[in-house]
Amino acid sequence: MKKILFILTFALLPIPAIAEGECNMQNRGKVMCMEQRMCECKYFTAGVMTNDPGGYRWDCGIMQGNCLDYQTIDSTKPYDGPQAVELDNSSDNITIENQ
Repeated sequence: MKKILFILTFALLPIPAIAEGECNMQNRGKVMCMEQRMCECKYFTAGVMTNDPGGYRWDCGIMQGNCLDYQTIDSTKPYDGPQAVELDNSSDNITIENQ
């Protein structure tokens, strides 16, 4: 009876899942929003000059973009200006074409 209770105790425990913010081989390429910035789990090689160890880390660099809601925050809406600006050096005129 004690063996059955012991086995049932461990059988009913939840299986530990991968932590949501963990970056490893299983979730390589996964993209998450961290601190209003899109971050991608990548493998980085070791850097001899920077003394960085190789391994999986979150890439939250400026090239990843942000994950703000463009519909609710006016200051982060996409560019709404003209598609092209033409500069002609033959005169002092500036032509703006909206397409």
